[in-house]
Amino acid sequence: MLFTKPLPFISKFIDELNQGIQELRPNRKLSKTQCWWLSFCLTGILLSNSVCWAEFERIGLGGYKQAALSWMFRHSKIFWLLLLHISIILVLRHYGITEGELAGDDTDKKHAKVTTRIYKAYKIFDKKTGGYFNGQTVVLLYLITPKISLPVGFRFYEPDPVMRQWKKNDEKLKKQGKEVKVMLGSARLHVKAHAQKRFVVALKYEGEEDYRYLVASDMSWRAVDIASAYTLRWLVEVFFEDWKLYEGWGRFAPQFDEEGSSRSLTLSLLLDYALLLHPEQSARVENNLPACTVGSLKQKSRMDGLVDVIRGIVDADDPHQKLDEIIAVAKRLFPLRDSSKHMNDRDLDRLEPTPALVYRAKACMS
Repeated sequence: MLFTKPLPFISKFIDELNQGIQELRPNRKLSKTQCWWLSFCLTGILLSNSVCWAEFERIGLGGYKQAALSWMFRHSKIFWLLLLHISIILVLRHYGITEGELAGDDTDKKHAKVTTRIYKAYKIFDKKTGGYFNGQTVVLLYLITPKISLPVGFRFYEPDPVMRQWKKNDEKLKKQGKEVKVMLGSARLHVKAHAQKRFVVALKYEGEEDYRYLVASDMSWRAVDIASAYTLRWLVEVFFEDWKLYEGWGRFAPQFDEEGSSRSLTLSLLLDYALLLHPEQSARVENNLPACTVGSLKQKSRMDGLVDVIRGIVDADDPHQKLDEIIAVAKRLFPLRDSSKHMNDRDLDRLEPTPALVYRAKACMS
């Protein structure tokens, strides 16, 4: 899929994001170049399912060069943490959200066997094959509300042996579908780290020695309701599915070091916020209708991008010349490459018997 300019709903989202930054921090704002770069990247992620500068240059018909895209990613003084913070505020404000439940979960991303510069890569158990692969794990904090659900934070995971063993047992029990007895206790206690009273719920599965704890700030809930609400974290898995398939993170070109990994994830999350504010999505949510799937929004965005390219050709002073220019750029950006799967143009030397060695072959057979 091709595009010549960022999709309108993404450009609008970046403009609103810039306004939000200025409202919160009057002495800060995104430059026009930074706004264009962010809009271009989010459009590229949506249409290519990746965070890859070379791919962005190709599908953007050379409108932004690969080297320039990479330079902006590494060196432009963009307020990355502020982008996430303001984006979340925009979504919550747009839908009038004032309450929700927080849930956390993790997902794995497979990388090459040798990744000396991929941030916090480690050996991960592969549930599909029973083996192991080298990759990253991101832990996501997810806000679940009556209207929508959205990611509000992330960290890269470093494995803890105890937790890994617990998770292994937990997954085993889930597959078996067995009912497990849980001991539940609760008390309203003063939590020193919070400097105030909290509702502390203690849980212990059958066969375990140690308790795990949930800490709630609302004292009016029942302990069993708090434990039930905690199970809502399964909704994070739905987000991960869309995130991997349509929003870049699952197929992103690995960016080096902590800075590269964190910024790639941030770009992917910004796209998720932009999709939550898409006019079609917003209209459905506000009218209590089922929300659009990310896949269908992506397909519509692809169509919109293609229509913009066609409209640009039709509206040009010389449509034929405009089309020829686009074709020339496309030929340069999408060159044919030599295949290594075929036998032609290979130097195979002599693949035939050597007369002087025929007698030796006969001797070996006798």
